[in-house]
Amino acid sequence: MPVEILPLKLVVTPLLIAAATLVVRRWGHGVGGWLAGFPLTSAPVSIFLAIEQGPDFAASAATGTLLGLTAMAVFCLVYGRTARHLGWAGSAAAGLAAFGVCLGALSAVPASLSAAFALVCVSLGLVAALLPTTKAAVSGVRPPAWDLPLRMASATAVVLLLTAAARHLGPMLSGLLSPIPVFLLVLAV
Repeated sequence: MPVEILPLKLVVTPLLIAAATLVVRRWGHGVGGWLAGFPLTSAPVSIFLAIEQGPDFAASAATGTLLGLTAMAVFCLVYGRTARHLGWAGSAAAGLAAFGVCLGALSAVPASLSAAFALVCVSLGLVAALLPTTKAAVSGVRPPAWDLPLRMASATAVVLLLTAAARHLGPMLSGLLSPIPVFLLVLAV
């Protein structure tokens, strides 16, 4: 990893996560849900892949990232459908298992950028229609002091690991793994 990129990785990602977390705390989970849809880990990964591996690698990884967003949608659906029955730990495990199975299936299918885009659009629409509706609950629980640093460190670790392993993973797998639901999982739990 070029030395000049490492400081960016150590600053940009945690700042994005900190800003998103503080916005959620200030304006609530409704805004947080919308914010969690932003590519808070996959965007830095994509940028750093383009800088370190070149634009062709990053362009190929973009297809994987779109397919990874389909797996993220499956995670959301499974988590949302099981949360009432399994609690946060069971729902997180079920969602991550579904994410992994979906990634495995998607990694075996060669896809074009346009097909991946169409698939993610359809999957997001289906998940939005299939998620259960809930009443907004306001929690009076203050997050522990370690919450924000843990979120920042987790997301930064994902970016560092994916960009360090990108050459070995290849563009498709690097892209598939970039939307891993680190921030979303912490937000959901």
